[in-house]
Formats: sequence, structure tokens, C-alpha cells
Amino acid sequence: MQKGNGIKMIDYADRIIEFVSDSNYIPLKKEDLYFMLCEDAADDYSDFEAAVTKLCSEAKIMFTKKGKILSAKQAGLIQGVYMASTKGFGFVRPTMPFDKGDIYIAFKNSLGAIDGDQVVCTVIGEESGLRLEGRVTRIVGHALTHVIGTLIEQRRGKRGVRARYAVQPDQKRLTFLIYIDNAHEIGAQLGDKVEVRIKEYPDEMHDGIGHITKVFGPAFTVGANYEAVLHEYGITTKFNRHALAEADVLAKSPILAANRVDLREKLIFTVDGEDAKDLDDAISLETTEEGYLLGVHIADVSHYVTENSFLDKEAFGRGTSVYFADQVVPMLPQALSNGICSLHAGEDKYALSIMMTIDKEGKTQKTELVKTIIHPKIRGVYTELNDVIHNGKGSAHYSKYAPLFPDTMPALCELSELLHACAKQRGAIELGRSEAKFVMDDTGAPIKIVKRKTGKAEKMIEHFMLCANEAVALWLFGQELPCIYRIHEEPTAEKMQNLRVFAAHVGLDTTSLRAKKVTPKNIQLMLNQAQDAGVLNAFSGVALRSMMKARYSESSSLHFGLALEKYCHFTSPIRRYPDLVVHRIITKVLNGELTGRALADMRRFVNRAAAAASESEKRVLAAERAIEDLYKCVYMQERIGQIYQGQVSLLTGFGMFVELDNTCEGLVPIDSMEGYYIFNESNMTLCSHERQYALANTVKVRIEGVDLSIRRIYMSLIDEI
Repeated sequence: MQKGNGIKMIDYADRIIEFVSDSNYIPLKKEDLYFMLCEDAADDYSDFEAAVTKLCSEAKIMFTKKGKILSAKQAGLIQGVYMASTKGFGFVRPTMPFDKGDIYIAFKNSLGAIDGDQVVCTVIGEESGLRLEGRVTRIVGHALTHVIGTLIEQRRGKRGVRARYAVQPDQKRLTFLIYIDNAHEIGAQLGDKVEVRIKEYPDEMHDGIGHITKVFGPAFTVGANYEAVLHEYGITTKFNRHALAEADVLAKSPILAANRVDLREKLIFTVDGEDAKDLDDAISLETTEEGYLLGVHIADVSHYVTENSFLDKEAFGRGTSVYFADQVVPMLPQALSNGICSLHAGEDKYALSIMMTIDKEGKTQKTELVKTIIHPKIRGVYTELNDVIHNGKGSAHYSKYAPLFPDTMPALCELSELLHACAKQRGAIELGRSEAKFVMDDTGAPIKIVKRKTGKAEKMIEHFMLCANEAVALWLFGQELPCIYRIHEEPTAEKMQNLRVFAAHVGLDTTSLRAKKVTPKNIQLMLNQAQDAGVLNAFSGVALRSMMKARYSESSSLHFGLALEKYCHFTSPIRRYPDLVVHRIITKVLNGELTGRALADMRRFVNRAAAAASESEKRVLAAERAIEDLYKCVYMQERIGQIYQGQVSLLTGFGMFVELDNTCEGLVPIDSMEGYYIFNESNMTLCSHERQYALANTVKVRIEGVDLSIRRIYMSLIDEI
């Protein structure tokens, strides 16, 4: 290695890492390393020293007992994220190149790390010969700054006379208490659901100390838990006043045909759920000698939400609309989302239309994107259209959809089936998981939970939207233009091994999962088997957990689940920010504005927007799941003591989860089961001397209780069926 030239302070850290990571590096003392890197007398030693201190704090380098500097790798340090379990131990998932998997950390070796912490650990051995065991040597940073939980009274002393207020975190992985001292100041009462800011983090010997920042109300109430979920996941129901003012002005702007292709005379119509207000997609279809001319007409939100406006900044921060059982938290103010942008029947609307020429084999041969003005003729509803498709003139809704007969409706169904056949042929995955549909009373309480049904109308619109999204991605990629792609990476070999073990355990033929490279078609073959064997729901759940999470990216890549090489989101700009950005890119291309500096700026923005949208999506999906779980708890709270039949959906070391036919899932704690049960992680079973329980087993359970604060239903096992 050679000495470096004089360097600036901002370069010290990178240069040090590069130098000490060299395979020929021999550990040096700090002063000697400075001399090797810095020949220029003008170099500031204090800046170099600050860089060394920073790298040490980040555990990227360390000092030996003799004061020599080692790289993290030389020192045997592994950086990663600590993942806590509910039983005190945890695992470190390495964030640096490391090919031996997660590292088991016993509680005594955790250094008090909590779930999500950035840590450094060293390997100290093997845990039962299955995986490496390690010890946390440093907590680099805490991911958790605030905790939501229930305010309790903790008594101490021999006679329990000393009482202190503490918060019991809702998350079961947080196995500590947080003592607080401002409950009275903020008006919190025992049993309240509260948020606490952590002032002192817990360690192996002590619980944490915190300060209450928000009180939601009694922890047993639906309202308090609902508000806590929104707050926890950063779901904002109110809009910035400047964004609202912009929306109000835009909502009053006239809709003019100038500089747009006029499609107002065409038979264009929308199809959505009965309660939908934000109608952002419409369709048209004509048959040709070659096949079909499919038009997908999407609300031109980019006309109204312009770059760097208050509305744009608000939408960027939200990322997506949030859909709960009984309400929507929109990405855009209602003046836009339910008003001027929404494609209401009988009104002129701005759209960005994609016209696709599709041959009789279902292949898109030509794509044209145009700025249009449309006038939707029909406000279609899924349930009505399904009835019309099945019953024709015998349907009570036939007169409303009569303009689609005798030609358009049969052609729509024909093209939908053709596109579906193409998807099956290429191996697109159809999980078949049941989604819950809530029926609410006038007070907003759930009175019924059923499985959501998907009819031909829903599938038809889905096929057309997928077709449009793929065509847009290919159109942008073909012109080497920026795009926010929707990607879904291939599952890892380890995840496929886990799926294979489960499939074999429930009696499925795993031949298709033993391929050197598992394809979407291989997984779909297994799903077909699972359906025939009556274990589709359980297998779908395990298959879903075995695949990677879809995300947004500025780089094109495979969408594994759809078995498509290029894919993006284009069809929902009212409710998804990536779609809005894709619209903005297309509009600039059509206007001849995406060149030179504007093109470079857009590429940079797409990178940032894709990352932000992926994070927003994770947050929103977690919130939607939490609210759904809350409503299920509220529903089952009225059914304590009742007996149900269900399927084992998950097995753990602390019990089994059972999913009922109404999609509600509950925990049968292991200590409530007769006998001594051992969890076998390798084949996912709970075994005692007398019995063995596995995923997809059918069991009978009694509802024993509900804990709204952690959104959990408790069950007891009656008997295996």
C-alpha cells in the first residue's frame, strides 16, 4: 500500500475504511495511520482524530489493547439489526456481507438490546449445532424512540408499599417496563393507553425510564386503540391548510378540451366497489380484425398536483391512501380525490389514456399514450355487473348496462379470459388467500365478518389494469426513460427450503419445488395441489411468507409474483404516489419537456420517490392490518365462550394460532394445552407424547378472551377433528 496525498476532513472516514480494509493492511497505531494517509502538513490532525472517533462509535473500526486500529472484519465484529423474541432471547440479522445467516443471542448476551436496535456482535459458538451463537458487544443506535402501551402501577418493597407508575409496552417483543414520572401532570389514569418517549433505555439489570407524550384514553376501548394505531404508524387524517387551499382552488377550475384528444363520445365506463368515491380508472373496448383495442383511461391527477406544490409535498409524505374497514384516509384532499379528479359518470374529466392494440393471442402489439378528455357513460358497480354477466337480460340491473350489449360486454369477458390464460401460461401466482369483509352497524361497530368474494367483474378490471401497467413500464423502458418500477425479487433458497418442508409435511408432492431455480410457475403448481388437498389457505399463508416483499425501485427488475419482466404502477394516481410520478413523467414526455437537465432531475427524484414510497407502503400496510385485527377483536369480544372450527395457521414455541372460517385468527397458548408440548421448528409441529399438531390441521376451539390493547384473540383447544 502507498501513502495517500493530503485529504479533506469529509474524506477521512472513507479513506480510513478503505485503507484498513485492504487485505495487506497490518494494524497500525493512530499516529502511524495518520502519517500513512496524510503527507500534507496542512492536514488537520484533529479532523482525522474526529473521523477515527466516529468510526469507532459506529463499530467500523476498533482499537486493540496495544492501541492499534483494526477493521471490523479483522476484529471479528459483525454489524446487524437485533430482532427480539417474546421470550427474552433474540437474533442479529447481519447488515454486512455474512454468509452464515442470523446469529442467536441469549438474553444474558444481549447487552439489553431491544427490537430494531443497530448492534455489533461477535460469534462465541454454535447454538445446538443449528446456527451461530453470538454476544452483543455494542449498541450503535436505537431504532425505538417512542413506545405505546398501557399505564400500570408497579409496587415495590417487601410489603409493596412503594408504588410507581410504569408503562407495559403493547409489543410483546418489548419485554421490559418503562417507568414514568409525569402521569399526573399530563392527566393520564391507570389503565390508559399512552405513548412514552424513552429517556433512558433499559439494559440487562434495569427497566427503562420515559416521559408520557400522549394519552389516547382507556386501553380497553376501541376508540383509544384506533387512535393509537393511527398515531403509531404516522397516519395523518388532517391535511395541511395550504394543501387544502390549493385543492379548493383547483376543484373550481374549468375542464376544457384544448390540447387534448377528445374521447367524450366514446363508450367509456368505470367499474368499482359500491362505496368507492375515488374513481381513478375507466375502460373502453373495441374489436378489430386483429383482435382488440383496449383503452384504459386514468384520472389525470398530474394536471392538478404539480411538482413541489403543497399538494405534491403532502402526497409525497403520505405515499398512499389508507383503507380501513369503515373509512378511508386519502392521499389527496377530497376536493380532488372524490371531486374534480374522480371519473364520475356524466361529467367531463381529464385523463391520461393508454390505448393498447391486443392480438387474438392476448399479446399487446402496440401502445399509445395520450392526454385526453373523457365523459364516462356508466358508473359501474362490481356486484351489479357480476349479476348482469351471469343473468344477462334477466338481471335487475340490465337496463343500466344495456349500452354494453350486444357487442362490448361479450368482448370484455372474452379479452379478460384471454389475458387470464396468458397470465396462467407464463406462471403468474394466484395465492387464493381469503380477505375479510366487514359489515358495520350505524355506530361503526362490526356486526359480521365474511370472506370477500371476487367475481368476473373484479377479475376483468384487474386483468385490464395489469395489462396497462405492464405496457406503460415497457413503453418507458423501451425509450430509456426514468420510471418507478414495481419489482418483486425471487425468493431466497432458504425460504424455498422452508416452503418445501411444509409442503412435504402436509402431504404435497414437492417435485416442482426441487428445481434448481424455482419459478413462479413452480409455486403455482404447488398452490393448485394445495387447493385439491384442501389446505390452500394454510399453504398460501406459508407461501406468502416465503416470498420477498414487493417494492418500488428506479431500476427495472422481475416481478416474480406476476411473472413479468417489466412492471410499474400507473392506474391509481389518486391513491398512490408512484402512479402520480409515472403520470408526470409520461406527461413531460408527451409535452417534449423531459430533456437535458429536466431528465437528470427526474432520474434523481425517481430514486428518492421510490425509496420513500416503499417505506410509506410498509407503514400503511402495517396500520391497515392492525386496524383489521382490532375490528376482529371487537367482533369476537361479543362471542366469548362460543365454539368454532378452524385451521392451524401458525405454530410457535408459545402456542398455536388458529384461523376461523370468518378469517379471525386467535392464539391457543401452549400452557393451556394438556400435556407437555415441544415446538419443532424444522418441520413446524407442536408435539407431546400423545399428540402432534401441524399447520393446516383442523381443530375445534373455544373463544376464551380478547385483549384489545395488543389486538389478540385467545382460544382454548376443545378437540382435534
